[in-house]
Amino acid sequence: MSDSFILLHTADWHLGHSLYGVSQKKEHSLFLTWMLETIKKEKADALLIAGDIFDQANPPSYARRQYFDFLLAAKKSGLKQIFILAGNHDSPSDLAAPKSLLQELEITVVNSCKENVKNLIFSLKDKKNKTRALLSLLPYPRETELRPPVPGESFSQREKSWQKALEDKYKNLLEETKKQAETHVPKAAIIGTGHLSLSSAKTAESEVKPYFADLSKEFIENYLSKFDYFALGHFHRPQTVLHKHIAYSGSPLPLSFSEEKDHKRLMKLSLNEKNKIDLESIQIPKFRNFYTLESSYEKLEESLKKVKASPYKLASFIRLKLNSSKTINSDFCYDSLKQASDEYQILKIIHIDPSQDKGEREKNIIEELSPEHVFSKICEQDGIKEDKELKALFQKVLGESLCEL
Repeated sequence: MSDSFILLHTADWHLGHSLYGVSQKKEHSLFLTWMLETIKKEKADALLIAGDIFDQANPPSYARRQYFDFLLAAKKSGLKQIFILAGNHDSPSDLAAPKSLLQELEITVVNSCKENVKNLIFSLKDKKNKTRALLSLLPYPRETELRPPVPGESFSQREKSWQKALEDKYKNLLEETKKQAETHVPKAAIIGTGHLSLSSAKTAESEVKPYFADLSKEFIENYLSKFDYFALGHFHRPQTVLHKHIAYSGSPLPLSFSEEKDHKRLMKLSLNEKNKIDLESIQIPKFRNFYTLESSYEKLEESLKKVKASPYKLASFIRLKLNSSKTINSDFCYDSLKQASDEYQILKIIHIDPSQDKGEREKNIIEELSPEHVFSKICEQDGIKEDKELKALFQKVLGESLCEL
């Protein structure tokens, strides 16, 4: 369609990510190359990245190079506009540091919720410089940016105040976006964004749980559903939430073994001459295969024959659950298996004693327990009452620690 406008929605790249200490740099490079090819193939006009560009607040230098090299190449490919939100893993100040320079390339970075809503609304323009949609950009809603904590407040009071502040922000943002559309571009679509944790969404092992509770169905219906499309980041599984026009693009790569069977995707929004949105997803290739294998030591060789490298010639990542009642030197086992084939790389070996019942086996695999589970066990062991406020404080410390690693 000659007068169509194409917006691509992606999120949660997590450049610089490592899994069990092994870098995912190679598959990120392959993904970014594929993204550039897809931008050209789809003749995209604009790109939205809905948070968590980086895996850490202080990412490795190679991840920064990947990011800036991609932005430059994307602009050279003919992409008119790029919009970037800060996620909970990103450093807001670092992401915004080159803001003025990037603006010269029509690359917009929004790093803070403190901004007046009028400064969070942007025009999506086609190659003829005609406004096709208004885009409302709201990054990860940090508590200190929405409203500072008041001394003496209980956790539940802080949580309610944060939720109220976020509701007010989206309410004002929605009203202002509609107002600008009606005043200046009546036929424009309105598109919302957020790096949010919604209660109705499916999670993966690789996500940092939020400090406050997930946002309710009522919040989704009252605010997010009112946009023509709502682009989400934060959860790594691709999915829609309650409505087909409220979508997590998901991460482009598996970031944990819980995602090994997920079909990763890129969201494509096509606006026709009347700026009505047609939604479709573009499947992202699986650059590296992930396998969770459970086997005895005796049958391991046979199990490993099922493992195949991806078409991109990257060795498959394996999490191995080894059934044996005998104690096995996992370092020796790992070193010997590592040399076995170019087809795979074993990242994790979990020793499982089949003589124990299932509950006992799971309890003893400390490496596989979540930090929350370990924290709960310590509280139980030490006779500490694990109330909602203590859990939330732990989540906050855990989230900040993981993002800064």
